This record gives sequence, C-alpha cells and structure tokens, in this order.
Amino acid sequence: MPEITSSVKFDNVAREWRCKWSADNDKASLNAAQAALDDILADVSAVEGVSSVQRIVCGGCLDFKVVTKLTAAAFGNWEKAGFAPEEAFLSKLKGVAGISAVETQTYTLEEIKMNKKQIQKAQEACFDFKVVTKLSAAAFGDWEKAGFAPEEAFLSKLKGVAGISAVETQTYTLEEIKMNKKQIQKAQEAKEKKKAEAPEEKKAEDPAKKLKKVIKEGGKRGVEIEGAADMGGLQFFCTSVDEPEGDIELLKKSVEAMNEKSDPTEEERKGGSGHIGKMVFSAGGEQLAIVAYVPEDKIDKCDSKEWLETVLKTTPSKDWKVVESTKGFSVAVVPTDADNGVFPLKIKEPLIPEANNFLRKLGLFPDHDDDDSDEMVFGDDDFPS
Repeated sequence: MPEITSSVKFDNVAREWRCKWSADNDKASLNAAQAALDDILADVSAVEGVSSVQRIVCGGCLDFKVVTKLTAAAFGNWEKAGFAPEEAFLSKLKGVAGISAVETQTYTLEEIKMNKKQIQKAQEACFDFKVVTKLSAAAFGDWEKAGFAPEEAFLSKLKGVAGISAVETQTYTLEEIKMNKKQIQKAQEAKEKKKAEAPEEKKAEDPAKKLKKVIKEGGKRGVEIEGAADMGGLQFFCTSVDEPEGDIELLKKSVEAMNEKSDPTEEERKGGSGHIGKMVFSAGGEQLAIVAYVPEDKIDKCDSKEWLETVLKTTPSKDWKVVESTKGFSVAVVPTDADNGVFPLKIKEPLIPEANNFLRKLGLFPDHDDDDSDEMVFGDDDFPS
C-alpha cells in the first residue's frame, strides 16, 4: 500500500475538477455546469479503474466540484491519457457566463468510516485532513438540530493539536453519479445519435475572403441603389445586406463600397451612390446592425443620429444602442433577446418602412397618396442576390 507517511497510507487517488458558480439569473451558471457534466459523465464513468464519480455542490460558497476516484494502480494510466475527458469539460465550464475559478487538484481519497468494532476500539482516532460524513437529505435535518454531534468535540480536539491549522466545516450535497455499464452504453448511444443528427459546425470563414464578399455585395448594391434612386427621383434609400451578418465593422465597409465613386470605364461598375442618403440593415445571429448615412449636402435637412434613434424607438428591444454617431454617419446595434421576442431577421423588415416614414415627415421621401399606388418600400426582395 502506498504511503505519504507511516501513518498516512492510501489505496486510492482522486482527481477533482472544480469551479465557482453564480446565483445570478436564477442560478443559470449552475444549470450550465450540470449540463456540461451530463455531457461527459458517461466518458468519465467508463475510465478503467474508476470506483466512484461524485458531485459536490455548495450553496454557501458556491462550489461546484466533480471528484473522480480511482485505484492508485489505475490512476497512472488515466494521467497519461490527460485525464480525458477533463479538457473538454473544463473548456465548457470556462465558456459559461458566471463560472469562475476553474481549477483541478489531485489527492488521495480514502473511505475511513469505522465499523462498530473499530469505533469501540478507537473512538478518538483520526489521521486524515478531511472527514466527510454522508447522510440522506431526510436524516440530515435531525443531525443538524443535534448540532452535528460529535462535531464540536472533534473540532475542539483538532484545534488543540500542535501543527494543525485552518480547522473548518462545510455542508454540501454529495451524490454518487458514476454510471453503471448499462447507463454508460445508453448515454454513449444517445450522444452518438445527437452528434449524427446535429448539423455540421460552420467553419470560420477567412477574414480576407469575407471582406471581399462584403465589398462586392456593397459595391453591387450601390449601383442598384443609384439606378433605383435616379429612376424614382429619390434622395434617400433604405435597404439591407446579407454578407456582414450583423457585424458592425463589416457593415461599415459595405456602406463604404456603396458610396465609392463609380468608374464608368470598369467592365463591372461598383458603388456610385455616395450622393444618396441611406439606412442599411444587416441581420446576424447575435444582433441587428444598422448604419445611417447622410451626404454632406443633406446634413442640414436630416441628422443621421436623430433618424436612427427615431427608428430604433419603434423596436420591441430595450437594449438597442447607438455606438457611433456624427451628423452624417451613425451606427447602432439591436442585440438578440429571445425572451422578449427580439430576433434580428424578425424586426429588420418593419424598420425599413419606419425609416422611410421619418424621411416623409421631412419631405425627403415620396409620399404616395394615390389609391392605385402602393407605398414604395425597398428591402431584400427588391434586389437579386
């Protein structure tokens, strides 16, 4: 049997994964930590030599711990394998909002509860740094009322020993969560099924290639805006683009491409709409990005920030914000808020007519009152992709 000292011997070694969780948002981070654990529980339970996998949760100090116990003989092999699935689990924890102090620790872990004969023989003996007594939740209340006897006597003795320090107590939940073979097989099959059914993750696009697409789309849209504006006698125009996908900087590049001076000698014309005021929308998964542009010769008639804020006030979102503004160029975002039904694609189209309505009040956009004429509103469907 391995030993640390002649009186501290061990047969088992444990690996602890721990973090701190937050009580914010109805303990959302604790739920997320449990979900991350559920995802790897079958894998850790299947590690050769594992005798127990325990979860510790403390509502006072906000600890979340997972302790995997193996025989000392088997621990070395798991260590060589990088304690898999440790890396995947810790990575998920680090990505959860409200989770902090993600750490690991290796220590010996021995069951030291005495049987009746041992209790009778050595009632006051203790050779460990930590003693954990586990009860059913139903029985715990009665023990608590009894002052956790014989806790007081035990701690008093510890405090009187030379060399002993930091004598503390802690109460937490302690569950044996190691899966049996059938549970492991079932969980692994479910995991494989979920993996097979899940759509392939979209690989991150090369930034240079993405920018090229954004500029190409913006340049093409600029030509289309110029043509539509000239045909309809418009000073302002409202539309949306796809390629920026809600990214503010890419949307600004798109608008720059729309406004770039067109070269009539080029085989494929680009831009050419810098003399036309515009509000441009781009929806992404996380937010709706909006740019309001007013040419210099029209700034005295329309303030870009006022235009943008007036439109934003019609959204159901309370979290929109203008992130950049001058009289001629303003930028805003509306973040996705699933709880309140705010989705970029859903709110984008209704904002285009609101942008036009603001211009109408200033006399900067045609007001069609004829019964046989539809309101002129431009969106994604007005231009080919």
